[in-house]
Amino acid sequence: MEDSPTADDYELPGKPDSLWLATTPGTEYPTLAAGLMVDVAIVGGGIVGATAASLLKEAGLTVAVIESRRVVTGVTGYTTAKITSQHGLIYHRLTERFGADAAAVYAQANQAGLEKIAELVETKSIACDFFRAPAYTFTETEAESGCDRN
Repeated sequence: MEDSPTADDYELPGKPDSLWLATTPGTEYPTLAAGLMVDVAIVGGGIVGATAASLLKEAGLTVAVIESRRVVTGVTGYTTAKITSQHGLIYHRLTERFGADAAAVYAQANQAGLEKIAELVETKSIACDFFRAPAYTFTETEAESGCDRN
């Protein structure tokens, strides 16, 4: 019997680099000065940290973003840039573990975040190719679905 092909059997064109890391300029910011006083310190210079800092600054607060490496090189640097409130089968797991109310709160918070992004794109005229599209989760077998059908 022939072995199944592996990833090593295929050579894909291009480089296996994140688009964001390959195209985003490097960042160099000074170390925070000792004794710096701000209203809010945000740990993490990814899209969430930067967005939170921007919104807090617009609200009149002083903000420091603390990043241990280059800005946007953590989770943000490796994303597909998909914005969704659908996260695989997490709602099923949340319902089983914490109840339907907790799963609903998680869903509402994620949807509110998505709507905030859509609002910011529109109000700030951000050229980012934002568009809405259907989202689907599928599996090849019922056993992988996480749902019992008794």
